[in-house]
Amino acid sequence: MGGRQTVCRWTLLLFSFVHVALQYEPTTVELPRFFSIDYENDQFLLNGSPFRYVSGSLHYFRVPRAYWRDRLRKLRAAGLNAVSTYVEWSQHEPSPGRFEFSGELDLQYFIRLAQEEDLLVLLRPGPYICAERDMGGLPPWLLTVKPDIYLRTNDTTYMEYVERYLNYVLTSVQVYLYGNGGPIIMVQIENEYGSYQACDSSYMTQLRDIVKSKVGDAAVLYSTDGAGLSFLRCGKIEGVYATVDFGADTNVDTAFLAQRIYEPHGPLVNSEFYTGWLTHWGEPFQSVGTETIVNTLDEILARNASVNFFMFHGGTNFGFLAGANFGDNYQPQLTSYDYDAPITEAGDPTSKYFAIREVIGRVPKGILSRSEKITSMPLSLSEGTKIQVLVENQGRINYGSLINDFKGLLSNATLGGDVLEDWIITGFPLHEISSLGVNSTYNYTFSCPAFFRGTFELPESYSEPLDTFLDPRGWGKGVAFINGFNIGRYWPILGPQVTLYVPGCHLKPYPALNELVLLELEKANSPHYTVSFVPEPILDERPPAYAAASHTSHFLVPPQLNQGPQTSVTILAV
Repeated sequence: MGGRQTVCRWTLLLFSFVHVALQYEPTTVELPRFFSIDYENDQFLLNGSPFRYVSGSLHYFRVPRAYWRDRLRKLRAAGLNAVSTYVEWSQHEPSPGRFEFSGELDLQYFIRLAQEEDLLVLLRPGPYICAERDMGGLPPWLLTVKPDIYLRTNDTTYMEYVERYLNYVLTSVQVYLYGNGGPIIMVQIENEYGSYQACDSSYMTQLRDIVKSKVGDAAVLYSTDGAGLSFLRCGKIEGVYATVDFGADTNVDTAFLAQRIYEPHGPLVNSEFYTGWLTHWGEPFQSVGTETIVNTLDEILARNASVNFFMFHGGTNFGFLAGANFGDNYQPQLTSYDYDAPITEAGDPTSKYFAIREVIGRVPKGILSRSEKITSMPLSLSEGTKIQVLVENQGRINYGSLINDFKGLLSNATLGGDVLEDWIITGFPLHEISSLGVNSTYNYTFSCPAFFRGTFELPESYSEPLDTFLDPRGWGKGVAFINGFNIGRYWPILGPQVTLYVPGCHLKPYPALNELVLLELEKANSPHYTVSFVPEPILDERPPAYAAASHTSHFLVPPQLNQGPQTSVTILAV
């Protein structure tokens, strides 16, 4: 072979996702609808299939109603599949017996919007929510009905009002519980009760029974406490699934060990993964570094844990609703609840937003795997939905008694136990790709699988093309073509092979343009869409599960969020 050469990075142009699909004519199927815990396999089940949620906290009462859809849409665009919200008792019952659930407090409308934006909902109705709100969300008028009232306990007067409030709220959202056709999959009991000195188990049991009477089996009941045994001791409730919360500076295994002691089986869950922190008047603005967050997030996801970002969008403490802390002294909190969250108080995505989106994007969604024995996945469908399946050929068995290795849809595909029939099967051979075309229409909102095309020149100083290696780090998994020649599969996020060998004989000398085409199946190297050529192979790198690559240090706001790409990036979509 000839010598080696290094070619600089260049921009790839998105030009097509060939509609590689298996289709079937719509059939009427009675779809089961339930969300539950599979204790045997330590996971959630959505309609009977393994499920993991990646959620973000967004409190509707901190955001103008006019912006609710925008903020929810930005959560979904970041790769999240759920939104978590508190329900603030003090606003919904501003005086005894007078309930407000309209306008800026229209909880039902917020839940409907979440469902329209393809987000599930984690509902945290209190009665106490903390949330850095005035009196932790409890209505101050409680202090007038009984001056010596013992809040957050089985105090008779307190519980009389709590039960009335919870019954009102939960009745109003019953239709939106997942088992009843809505998006609410989880309902929280109280909030971090293990951090409260009362430790009144009878109070927590009574709350459980009130909530259970309205929720039944239509959603999962859960509790949230700090990731320590001292918190879980009083926070755990019989018959309610215990989860923990912790930030980016925490040892992930140690934190989940605390949950495992109280929940030996079931899914791991971080119900409040802190993306920032609260700030008091007179102190520096509190922040948490992006790199720390994405590294810890990587660890959480690698353990197949579900996670809720607190906050994903903080919003504002309008009016007189900001709370206060008391340690050595009284510490009132800011009007702004920006929280250094991935989406700013004004609704703008930050570099933290795109870093988180990058990590989430490295986790394949909706992918079955023969190697990993993953043969089912949850689907949220309505009657008449068209299902499309892309089947990848990774190579037929070449040794042993199983060499009669057929590829394609080889056995029954079922939905809710019913066999789906009348598939239309189309093959897409890739031995020749010259028929792929480019549309000059700019479109930045795409998802993989997709074809990407880039062109480049070799350096003028090279008298003849030399051998080199394609380095696709930052991309997920796919196939690369150089000047129409298939140089093979790449899968750098799994390893150990990272680079692909590029024979110099398949490159064109200067000044001719060379063409690179990538069929990317899982994750594009957004927003740069670049690759590198390197002089040496990388054949022995096995990165940690979905480890961050060095190129992810800079992020751009995609055009659908009202900013354009770098001037050096040109993206064309079919």
